[in-house]
Amino acid sequence: MQISDITDYIEFPMPKTKREPGIHVSDLIQFAQLKEDKKRCAFDRMPEDTKKIFRAKFANGLLFETALSHSLATWFEPVRPKPIQVDGIWCSPDGIIKNFTFMKRTFSPVVVFESKYSMKKAAFNEKSFHWWIVQIKAYCFAVNSTIGILASLHPMGDYLNHIYHIAGKKHTIYPNTKFKTWLLEFTEKEIYENWNLLLELKEQYKKEKERDLNIKKLICWLNSFIIRKTRFRKNSFLPEQLTKKNNV
Repeated sequence: MQISDITDYIEFPMPKTKREPGIHVSDLIQFAQLKEDKKRCAFDRMPEDTKKIFRAKFANGLLFETALSHSLATWFEPVRPKPIQVDGIWCSPDGIIKNFTFMKRTFSPVVVFESKYSMKKAAFNEKSFHWWIVQIKAYCFAVNSTIGILASLHPMGDYLNHIYHIAGKKHTIYPNTKFKTWLLEFTEKEIYENWNLLLELKEQYKKEKERDLNIKKLICWLNSFIIRKTRFRKNSFLPEQLTKKNNV
């Protein structure tokens, strides 16, 4: 038997999902994260090696989302809606659940369902999960709901080693994958304040994009100007050539 590791030769494709043209909630969140952390880098500006790692992560997330939608279909029954545009911002929830019942409580008319695959610690942390919560609140605003469900898969679990004693022997179990599901209940005030935050981000995002576009136009003009100047110099006569031509 011959075994070859071909992992490094596999090109993970980006998820092929139809994306409506315009500004999306995810665009605004990435924009805010880049402003928060100057060390972060937008995907299109990453080196190819880094892009490859992120493609693998996206592929894992897409695989998890697909598997989750099938495995939990009998209980949650999430249905992926068409993208919804509100105030010029596109919202694309992973799913919405109609008349969700839990612990003898019925949440109607709809509940927002969002799934995540992350290396974050598998413990709810409002700071660590901040932008996930912002995203879910935005989708709640779009579908007129105050309830969300966050389902997340954490490959590193709680990042702790668990030690067990079996028959007098110590056994160490290293961090293992954990799946967590949280029911999030928001107030209407929280939903509206969150949406106003996104509207402010949208205006900043548009100004930033307009500035970047103007810079690109300026760079293109300068490049074309330099090329024209270079061509002119190549085609023009040098003084020696001009003297020879006159003598002839």
